[in-house]
Amino acid sequence: MDKTTLLERLESLDDIVDNKFDIVAVGGTSMVLYGLKDDTRDVDFIVENGDPFEFKYAYSNMFDHLIDVSSSGQCFQVDMPSDYMNYTEHEKTFENITLYRLSLLDLVITKSSRLIERDLSDVSHCRHYINNDSLIERLHDFSLTTEQMNNVKTALIKIFGVSISDVKKL
Repeated sequence: MDKTTLLERLESLDDIVDNKFDIVAVGGTSMVLYGLKDDTRDVDFIVENGDPFEFKYAYSNMFDHLIDVSSSGQCFQVDMPSDYMNYTEHEKTFENITLYRLSLLDLVITKSSRLIERDLSDVSHCRHYINNDSLIERLHDFSLTTEQMNNVKTALIKIFGVSISDVKKL
């Protein structure tokens, strides 16, 4: 799904929902909105305001089931820092739905935490727009599991060229 189709779907969905939703595009969905990918195979959102189950149900009934919705403050089983909404970027406001994009720094950290090959490929598209020092600084705001942190460290070395000695300090 490309950016135009995604925004058209959300506009159509906005016409049928009665409640207000603040949603944050994450993963490949966010990358499509940034223009870093042409399309995504599914859509991923954090529902910050509104009922995530209601949003997912409405979307799935109207379109397809290729949607993943997380509750407030969660992304790919990662607990987001409490200030993550301060870093999001506003994309579009409809009548009932306000759409944000996850910040690039948070996008890289959440995608890297899974260490799935397609995520690493996506993360590599971000490397030219990310300052390594800013990425490492932002990483300190996350409370990741040991496995998630090790995955991010691997991405820092493989994709961002951070030295092993610098990664060991994290």
